[in-house]
Amino acid sequence: RDEFMELDPSAIFALPGVLSQHRTRDLPTAVAGDAGRQDLDPLNAVHKIAGHMLLDATPSPALTLATDAQVGFEIVRAAAAAGFGAVATTAGVTSMAVELARATNTVLVGEVGDERFSVYSGA
Repeated sequence: RDEFMELDPSAIFALPGVLSQHRTRDLPTAVAGDAGRQDLDPLNAVHKIAGHMLLDATPSPALTLATDAQVGFEIVRAAAAAGFGAVATTAGVTSMAVELARATNTVLVGEVGDERFSVYSGA
């Protein structure tokens, strides 16, 4: 990707509600578009979403991958490989995730709550 995608703050603020709609058990949840998946391992939930997008031929560069788990290097790597334009989480992010997001021009947003969020990569 040559440049960062544009962020819609209202869409980012809506993510905690979207995640809770897809949460059926007390497991890490990942959501993109209208697809939501849960797994014991947050990375597996991300892989399930990426596979769903691939099988449905859904273009992902304009989509935000949202999760309620801490975003580490592996999640950013999987999201970038799947072509997602942004990754957002209601939890925190690791420094290696920030470095990789910047290197791959992937927007990275953390600590999404009702009134604020932090942008670590992109703007």
